[in-house]
Amino acid sequence: MKRLFLDTNVLVDLICHREPYDKESKRLFALAFTNKICIGLSALSYINTVYIAKKYGFSTKKVIENLNRIACFTTITNLEENTIKDAMNCGWNDFEDAVQYHSSLPFAADYIITRNLKDFANSNIPVYTPAEFLQIPYWMDEQNSTVLNEPEIPYGKITE
Repeated sequence: MKRLFLDTNVLVDLICHREPYDKESKRLFALAFTNKICIGLSALSYINTVYIAKKYGFSTKKVIENLNRIACFTTITNLEENTIKDAMNCGWNDFEDAVQYHSSLPFAADYIITRNLKDFANSNIPVYTPAEFLQIPYWMDEQNSTVLNEPEIPYGKITE
């Protein structure tokens, strides 16, 4: 199963219904819910999403309820001392992106998914936008190499 580490913007797209990007985010999370892919998110993404969603006018209580649902079928990577120190010393221009990248390493991500490819130009892990990744036949049935049907989001619409 492919392991995708999602940047904060992909989670925010889902939670805040940022069109047109939310459709791609919903597809990724639906695939994770149905065990077609494994999604990792940093603890920092959860923190940033609550903060950003509040700026969009969403109720913190509702956002946290929705994040709790997502946490049931995704992996949250810890913000440990080494992650922060490595991010501070890696030479990236954007500290938050450096923290995201270094958070993806213990998760052993096959791919990083973000809408800001340029922010991960120094990544040793392949980086795709959600749209680009969804074009890859990653949910191939290994026995007969046919593409499986794309699942619906079974946990309902993320609500305000």
